Amino acid sequence: MFLDVRQLFRAVAPSHLLAVSDASSIPDSMDFSDLQGIDELKNMLSFVLKGQDCHIPFTSFPGNGQTQALLSLKRQLEAEDCSVVVCNLSKTVEQGDIDVPELVLAIADPLLQNLAQFSHLPCPRLGQLLAGAIALTGDISIFERSILSTGDLSSGERTLGAVRLPLATLLFRAQNDSAMRAKIREYFSPRTEQLIQIVNAELLEPAIAHCNVQGKSGLVMIVDGLHLLETILKPWGRPQTEYLFIDRGTQLTQLLGQWVWAMPLSLRFSPDYPRLTACFGSDIFILPLIPVRQRNGQEYREGLPRLQQWVLTYAFPESTPEERLANVMAVFESLPLLDQLCFLSGGYRRELLRLWHDWIKRERALPLTPSTLDEVVQIRYRQLACAVNENEWELLRQVCQTKRVTNEHQTLLRSLMIFSYWDVEGNWFDVNPILMQAPQLHD
Repeated sequence: MFLDVRQLFRAVAPSHLLAVSDASSIPDSMDFSDLQGIDELKNMLSFVLKGQDCHIPFTSFPGNGQTQALLSLKRQLEAEDCSVVVCNLSKTVEQGDIDVPELVLAIADPLLQNLAQFSHLPCPRLGQLLAGAIALTGDISIFERSILSTGDLSSGERTLGAVRLPLATLLFRAQNDSAMRAKIREYFSPRTEQLIQIVNAELLEPAIAHCNVQGKSGLVMIVDGLHLLETILKPWGRPQTEYLFIDRGTQLTQLLGQWVWAMPLSLRFSPDYPRLTACFGSDIFILPLIPVRQRNGQEYREGLPRLQQWVLTYAFPESTPEERLANVMAVFESLPLLDQLCFLSGGYRRELLRLWHDWIKRERALPLTPSTLDEVVQIRYRQLACAVNENEWELLRQVCQTKRVTNEHQTLLRSLMIFSYWDVEGNWFDVNPILMQAPQLHD
């Protein structure tokens, strides 16, 4: 089978991680949730914490399939008769400048969509708050003012249906206009507690009541996209991510229902991490990588074949699994060469794409050969090894032997020198396979 090497080179760019937007459309070649402990998270929500309000922090290494994992969680929870609302805020909030009021308003928007069949229900207090915000933003166009005044916001008959369009329009302007965002924040900041109480009373309580009437197990809110928040400093010097989830986390956890919050990985390594766990009542769930080896170093026969299929999907997206394996030598000189790429990546999909992308760039032809992969690996090894000091080599040796980490290993985890995995015994850790050739690990 002929493949265009340039087309494949563009397809495997590390920024082009294969993605889906709907839980029902995740193909088997992209669903690794059972290898990443997602079923444990599902069991916690649907059984252990059933019927209880809870807030679970969730994070992942960049490019590890976080959105797909959360969509898989949604699908599994729905199979357990839970009602699930996914709030993907990656494109609805300003990632470089956000505060609790905008976050709560952004969450209210998909909630209103979920309650569309109850558009007649009254929400007088939310309508009143929005009307006040609209009155404050006096520089908007006449056209937008007419949109924001649609329905009954200006009267006593404020309903869920009447507030949906004004809220969406207000969020759009807040995201795209810094002056508008400042005005909205000025209005809502002293009313944050009131806003949360209103969202609880007029949106979340009706949604939970509807779940109960339908015989559902409960309402689960999955908030995705906040892991993309920029780690800029607030004017007083506090990183935005720590301000939002640690300093203001007690306000977020006042929201009713069961919540999964996707947040930046940097929070796991914050000096204030104990404050975060105390606030949310749970350790942060770090989405593990795809295991291609077991704790004892042996090949993991559950993980490797599925990662192979994920790789070959880039080359043969329309083919069946059998057809992809039959055509593997159109891409790689041999199947063991594909295995080697998977092992070297440690199951970290963005790292795999990086190696593969650099491999194609150096080879410039298909099928890809072992000698060029060796060149790519040596370059990547030198990049990683030069950043490790003597004390860190000792810490890496400890991980090789124990498969465990302590607080001393946090910098190495954050810099991807150590990878995190999960199996039936729980979390375990190992050194980035690219570094395993280092003589310092074998002294």
